[in-house]
Amino acid sequence: MCLPVRGDHGNLLVFGPGEALRFNLMDFEMASGADTRELTQCLLTVGEVLRRGKSDSGGSEGRFWEHQKESALYNDIDVVRKGLGKLEIPAIQRFIIEAATSPEQLKDATWREGFHNQVMRKAYMARKQSAVDEADLLQAVEFWTKFWPSTDAKLRGSILAEVLGVLHVFNTGYTRQLLCTSTNVSPAVMDKGKWVLVDMPVPQYGAGGAFCLASWKYATQRHVLRRSGRNVVPIILYSDEYQNVSNSFDATFAAEARSHSGAMVVLTQSIHSILGVMEGRTGNSQAKALLTNFGTKIFHALGDQESAAYASSLVGKSLQTFTGASMAPATDVFDSLMGPSRISGNFSQRHEQILQDNEFMHGLRTGGPPDYAADAWVIRSGMPFSNGQNFVRVAFSQKGVKPMRASLNHDAAFAMAMAFLDIVKPCLGRRNRERCFQSSIGSAWPALKGCICLKTVRSDA
Repeated sequence: MCLPVRGDHGNLLVFGPGEALRFNLMDFEMASGADTRELTQCLLTVGEVLRRGKSDSGGSEGRFWEHQKESALYNDIDVVRKGLGKLEIPAIQRFIIEAATSPEQLKDATWREGFHNQVMRKAYMARKQSAVDEADLLQAVEFWTKFWPSTDAKLRGSILAEVLGVLHVFNTGYTRQLLCTSTNVSPAVMDKGKWVLVDMPVPQYGAGGAFCLASWKYATQRHVLRRSGRNVVPIILYSDEYQNVSNSFDATFAAEARSHSGAMVVLTQSIHSILGVMEGRTGNSQAKALLTNFGTKIFHALGDQESAAYASSLVGKSLQTFTGASMAPATDVFDSLMGPSRISGNFSQRHEQILQDNEFMHGLRTGGPPDYAADAWVIRSGMPFSNGQNFVRVAFSQKGVKPMRASLNHDAAFAMAMAFLDIVKPCLGRRNRERCFQSSIGSAWPALKGCICLKTVRSDA
C-alpha cells in the first residue's frame, strides 16, 4: 500500500469494486486534449494486456493485422466522437457492429435509419472542424461506405474479432462500471499530493482486473508526460507482478519520465517474466530496451542463471590478476631432498566479471525468521554509491511494518511500498540519501507526494 509521505492517511484513495470511485478513461483522455490517433493508441495499448500468453507470429503478417485493427478502430472513433460530441465505449462497439457489410445494405432503408448511418450523418452535417479534421472525417466516411462493405467477409470478420476483443472487456463486468460511467477521480488528483491504490488483483478479477490496472497505468503515464515545469509534484507508478500490466508504451515513459518529475517502480520474478510478455520477433530487444531505461535495479535472490547473468552484466568487467603455480616432476631421490626448488609461479591478467553470477543466486537471505531481513544487490546507472561503485549489497528489514487499514487487507502492498522507501537507509550515508532519490525519480525526495500503486496480486497469496 502506498502511504503519503507525511502520514496523512486521508490522502489515500482506493479504486476498485466495492469502492465509490469511478474513472472514465476516454473522457479523461479527451479532456486532456487527446486527438483521434491518441485515443486509438490508448485503447490498443491498454488492450495489450489481454494478449498475455497468446502466441504471436510477428513479422509482416502480425503487423498486417495490427494495422488493419488500428485502421478500423481509428475510423470508428473519429466518426463517433464527431457525431455524438462525446466518446462512449458502448457507442464505439455498436457503431462497428452495425456497419454495413455489403454495398447492397448501404441502400437498405432500415439500415439507413439505424445507429451507424445516423451517427455518420450527424458527424458529416456537424463538420465545423479544421481542414485536417474534416479531411479525416471524409476519409472515415469513405472507409465505412466503400472499403468495409466490399472487404472479403473472412478478412472483415477477423478484423472485427480483434477490435471487439478489446471493446468487449471494456463493456462488461466491473470494467464497464469503473471505467465507462462517470468520473470522480483521475490521475490529476496526484498533482495535489493524493495517493491512489488500484485494488484489482489479476488472480481474482482476471482480464477485467488487468484491463483496469493497465488503464490507470497508461492514463497516469500520459498525464505525467503532459506536464511541464519544475514545480510539479513528483509522481511514482508502483506495480508488483509487473508482467501482468506491461505494455509497449512503458519504454517511452521510462525514457522521458524524469524530465517530467515522474518515475516507475516495478517488481517481477525474473527477466523471463518480462521476455515472456513481449510479442513478436523483436520481443527480446523490446524487453532489453525497456530494462535499460530503469536507472536503478534491485536484485533479490534469483532462481535462474539467465537472470543472474543479466544482473552480473550490469556491473561489468574489470581487469583482474590471477596467480598460479606448478611443480616440475622429480628426476631422482637426491633432487627431491637436496635439489633446487621445482615450484614455479605465474600470473596473468584478463577482464572478468566483477560480480559472478552465483553472487545473485546464493548467500542472500530471503526474509522470515530468524532475521526477518531480505538481502539484495542494488545496481544503478551513473552516479556511484558511497562506496565509490555503482553497486552495493543491502538488507531490507521486514520488521516494524504495520497495516494502515486492516479492513482493506492491503498490508502486503503496504509492506512493499515501505520496503522501497527504506532503501535509502542501508545503501547510502545520510548526506547521499536525498541524492539517491534525486537520481531515481528525477526530483528531491522531500518533495515526493503523488503516487499510484497497482495491486496485481492478492494480499493473502
